[in-house]
Amino acid sequence: MTQAALTETGWGLILTGGANWGAVQVGAVGALFERGFRPELIVGVSVGAINGAYLASRPSPEGVDALVKLWEKADTRRIFGSRFARIRELAAVLLHDSAFSNRSLRSFLEQSLPVRRFEETTIPLAVVASDLASGTSRLLSSGDLLEAVLASAAIPGLFPPVEIDGERLVDGAIADPLPIAALLRRGIRRVVVVEAGRPCGCGNDLGHATSLFQRAVTVVMRDRMNLLLRLVPPEVELLSLGLVCHPETPITDLSHAALRARLGYEEAVYLLDGSDIRR
Repeated sequence: MTQAALTETGWGLILTGGANWGAVQVGAVGALFERGFRPELIVGVSVGAINGAYLASRPSPEGVDALVKLWEKADTRRIFGSRFARIRELAAVLLHDSAFSNRSLRSFLEQSLPVRRFEETTIPLAVVASDLASGTSRLLSSGDLLEAVLASAAIPGLFPPVEIDGERLVDGAIADPLPIAALLRRGIRRVVVVEAGRPCGCGNDLGHATSLFQRAVTVVMRDRMNLLLRLVPPEVELLSLGLVCHPETPITDLSHAALRARLGYEEAVYLLDGSDIRR
């Protein structure tokens, strides 16, 4: 792909889900920004909503570097709470709607996000959440940014639903992991999709229930994403950065963020230098 193609107008950017591998996605976006890429709209899903909320306010290589540093600070305690609190919450999981509260994640986002409302971002932003009652997706693009991001990233069973306008919302990847329609409704026909890596289960021990559950969800979501990519309308100019295959790790493992970001950057550079836009 030529650098000129990415600097042309009319692009939208989709940042998909990827749980604790979100730093991979940030590194890949850094490769895009280095080439002068500047989308007209960013749509984020799950961890992509967190990354999108930051990058829509600081859409530059410097913003990417700052976000990588934030990922390095996002250890297990800062996102999921103290060890004692996690054990206490896990013990009571059958009596509650999630294993963890979102208090620690909320505090981290309050300290980290450059802006508090959608209307304050530099690039227009939308995030996708899923309505628990109807199973349909909700596109959030105005008002309180923090609540919308918390809703989009509320992995069912892990974090509690977030109520917005009377609806209980959870992770956007449940209803719409690839929100192409959100861009088409805005008249955008040129789309870059950046994933946060594809777990491959390399050498993993599946000897306990949590690993089996995580693997099952990974397989389902990966296959669904592949199907949705094949169903993108032919009139859409699509560049999909399906990034590095990585070993599955516990969803609370947020370590090695700088390394993950570098892997995402290097893979994106490789793909960008060797791929063509599908027309």
